[in-house]
Amino acid sequence: MGHFERLFQTGEIGSLKLANRVIMAPMVTHYAQEGAVTERMIAYYAERALGGAGLLVLEATYPRTIGHPGRVHIWSDAFIPGLKKLTEEVHRCGGKIAIEINPSRGRVDEADPVSASNVPHPFTGKIPRALSLAEIKELEEDFGGSVVRAREAGFDAVMIHGGTGYLISEFLSPRINLRGDIYGGDIQGRARLAVEMVLEAKTKGGKDFPVIFRLAASERLEGSISLDDVFETCRLVFEAGADAVDVVSGVAETMEWVVPSLYFPLACNVPLAEEIKKRVHLPISVGGRINDPFLAEEILEKGKADFIVLGRALLADPYFPRKTKEGRVSEIRKCLGCLRCIESFSAHSSLVCAVNPTLGKEREPKPPRDTKKKVLVLGGGPAGLQAAVTAADRGHDVLLLERGKKLGGQINLAAVPPYKSELRHIIDYLSKQLEIHGDKVKVVYGQKRNWASIAKWKPDAIIAATGSEPFVPDIPGIKTALRRKKAVTSRDVLSQKAKIGKKVIIMGGGMIGCEIVDYLTEKGHEVVIIEILSDLAMDAFSHIRKCLLKRLGEKGIRTFTAVQGERITPEGVEIVDRSGQKIHLHADHIILAVGSKPSPDLSIEAEMEEAKIYKIGDCKEARKILEAVHEGYEVALNL
Repeated sequence: MGHFERLFQTGEIGSLKLANRVIMAPMVTHYAQEGAVTERMIAYYAERALGGAGLLVLEATYPRTIGHPGRVHIWSDAFIPGLKKLTEEVHRCGGKIAIEINPSRGRVDEADPVSASNVPHPFTGKIPRALSLAEIKELEEDFGGSVVRAREAGFDAVMIHGGTGYLISEFLSPRINLRGDIYGGDIQGRARLAVEMVLEAKTKGGKDFPVIFRLAASERLEGSISLDDVFETCRLVFEAGADAVDVVSGVAETMEWVVPSLYFPLACNVPLAEEIKKRVHLPISVGGRINDPFLAEEILEKGKADFIVLGRALLADPYFPRKTKEGRVSEIRKCLGCLRCIESFSAHSSLVCAVNPTLGKEREPKPPRDTKKKVLVLGGGPAGLQAAVTAADRGHDVLLLERGKKLGGQINLAAVPPYKSELRHIIDYLSKQLEIHGDKVKVVYGQKRNWASIAKWKPDAIIAATGSEPFVPDIPGIKTALRRKKAVTSRDVLSQKAKIGKKVIIMGGGMIGCEIVDYLTEKGHEVVIIEILSDLAMDAFSHIRKCLLKRLGEKGIRTFTAVQGERITPEGVEIVDRSGQKIHLHADHIILAVGSKPSPDLSIEAEMEEAKIYKIGDCKEARKILEAVHEGYEVALNL
């Protein structure tokens, strides 16, 4: 255990005794079918129990009969057998499991948007129905019935969902709760629903059934719930019988705080938890970008929280706790904060993880391996590395050829702009896996491919992961500018191959172009960005786009969007703006950031007719880390 005495200290939440201080956060998987638990869901949770988390929390379940497609239901006794099968399997795997129950999703509910008051949802625009006193009582009774079912199904505790901008947090918010009755006004009124839900849980579940209250301790907005209100809410739910408080932050308007990306500092909710812990006599758990066990230990050691909540960290690596305890920290596959998991949630599709291709497939039978093969992998980016690791894990002999002097491919460049350094985690992890499989994998760097020599090795399969190259648009003046090095690519800039002047024009305002702007302005360059679409970073996920555009906005970048025409001149770029006006922009250099195109090695087929050839990652189609890693895994798995 070594450095992690606090992390692996036993803990208690009410009557529930836990083996360590790691709690798995509730995260919607969309693995349920018509509200019922599936074998896929059981396998997913069982794997994380085997991985060593002290307590798992089942994703939000719903005590009402309407809405919530793809989510877990608990409004009828008919759902108890499936839930019981889940808890029994988690217990068999050595884990404990709580259930999160969400009385209502409030204003954002698909079928029945309700709230404390008739305040429209900021994005859907729907005006919710303000709940009547009778409807509130009905909600509480439905919730209480679900707590009874949860205990019968074998859950070890219940978590009441009072965060993420859903109904209870809307009642707590002075921005949204404008009521004049006993459920409005001061914090005693606004917290009444939360208090009554705790009382209902204790009444229906039993005083010995632990209750965790998940609290949106900050809306991250002006005029929202104050820290004093949060302290008082904690006091009130404690007096009602709550056994712990789980600290989260962010609401509908600030969803980027609910699932913080790599633009947020690690442990971003810990300062809130620390303030609450000073004033509240309850166990406090906290999560939010905690992807490193040393950081988790430090939080506990300094008394800032009592339990560490890991969410996406356990999607990326369900064995994070066990590896830490066994002294295998370097083998942890860390979360990148890239939010591909949240993209899948927002699209109402099954949960995925960019760096863990086995998520949601934990007990899927692997295809049989007929014979041991010689596998040649061309390219040491994320696709090639994952393919090499998976092939070696399957018992094949692997030769990996990397043209450069180090592994990582385009991630070495993608990790250069501000806040992007954590992308290197996946390369660190896969490189470590190559070391572990050293007897099966040989890596050769910096050599031009000698097909005659390779043919002598007689590979049975070739996995081409040769990446992509910058796309060069067909616009007037581009070829001359590139030849004279007046124009360079974003890759030339990030690799520092190109020396650029003070004034630059970025052609391309997608996510990569915006990241280049962020990078260059940090270095003191004067930047203009031009984009043919109507806005910047349209290809970025909304949470990341919001953070990136905020950074650019604070820097006052000169921007032209919806550009109708472009021509490169000796002085810079001539554009036709959205109003049809011709504008001449002067710059020392022009940087192309207009995307990538596959750069497959076209000589493979001609030179290696005897071997089966597979193309993966960007050389198949220029995309992102998830596609590269998942294709590398799938191709190698099925050799």
